[in-house]
Amino acid sequence: MGDGHFVFEGGAPLLAALLDVLKEAVDDQYDYISWWLYDAAPDYEVWTDDEKTKWCLKEPEALYDFIRDECQG
Repeated sequence: MGDGHFVFEGGAPLLAALLDVLKEAVDDQYDYISWWLYDAAPDYEVWTDDEKTKWCLKEPEALYDFIRDECQG
C-alpha cells in the first residue's frame, strides 16, 4: 500500500482535472477560467457584447462575478 506519504504525480493531467472541477463548480460554460489563467491580456479587461460595460478581471472574485452575472443571464 504505502507508508502514509502520498505524492500526486501527473502534472498536466492533474491540473486539467482540477480545472474541470472548478469549471463545473462555477458553471463556466464558455471556458473563461482557462482564458483567465493562460491567455488573458495583462489588463484582464473584457467588454460586454454591446461594449457598454467593461469588466476588470484582475482578481479571482471579479472573474467569478463576471461568470455568474454576465454569462448565466
